[in-house]
Amino acid sequence: MKRNLMKRNLLIAVVLVVVAVIGIILSRDKFGATATPEGAVSSMVGAVVDGRVGDAYKSLPASYKKDVEEVVKAFGNKMDADIWNETQALFAELGGLVAAKADLIAEALADEEDTAADKKEMSGHLKKAAPMPTKLGTELSLDMFKSGNVEKILESSGISGIAASLGDAATDKIKSVSESDDGSVLAVLADEDGEETEIKFIKVEDAWVPEELAEGWKEGVAEALKSINEMEFDPKTKEQFLRMSSMFKTAIQQAKDADTEEEFGQAFMMPIMMIAMSGMFESDGGDGGEF
Repeated sequence: MKRNLMKRNLLIAVVLVVVAVIGIILSRDKFGATATPEGAVSSMVGAVVDGRVGDAYKSLPASYKKDVEEVVKAFGNKMDADIWNETQALFAELGGLVAAKADLIAEALADEEDTAADKKEMSGHLKKAAPMPTKLGTELSLDMFKSGNVEKILESSGISGIAASLGDAATDKIKSVSESDDGSVLAVLADEDGEETEIKFIKVEDAWVPEELAEGWKEGVAEALKSINEMEFDPKTKEQFLRMSSMFKTAIQQAKDADTEEEFGQAFMMPIMMIAMSGMFESDGGDGGEF
């Protein structure tokens, strides 16, 4: 179901944004002691599906965790404090919007085949997660990132709360975990509609990780560090960001008064158009600056 895929992607996205734009939410600690490869992978996948991102992160190979810490430290040292504080304020505003308009947002996100009960359930999950963005805005200081303490970041109530809420909403279940002749482990997940997803795990150091993640790990870390190093916060870019943030705050307040999906979307039309026109997020070093 499209919504289930979106929820998995949203869980990943939350951690990506907060932990410096790097795709790493898979795991080691208590899993490392699991007696069999199948048991280790089952524990890891279970943590991800359930939204226990702190436990999942702990099961990463030691060298992977060191890489993540390096990325997080680099992000903390590079990020502009004023922009970070303004971003936290936006998180808090968004949390208030989700709390106020959970039913409307659920209606907009629903698939055509979703029933009224499905939409009500989604709205309930949104309302449960609504306080978490505010916690993100108050708990995650730049000093936490500068320290490279990834476990502390993931275990903050904002991150862990959002992840747990998404885990509660997920319908994916582990169907089977089996060891292959080549020594890898295949995990099969199935959603509520019976649609299956296969994930191949291989052993890296003393942990098990998805083969696709392992193959792209070094390149991904290098790209993350490169992107962070290229972040520029010149006065013009900073001014643009703060102005856009103010516009989004105004849009959020207008969206709180929306009664229809159309009104909700219209509230954000102006700031989105202004961002597109300013080019402030272009990566080619244009006049709009670079992020």
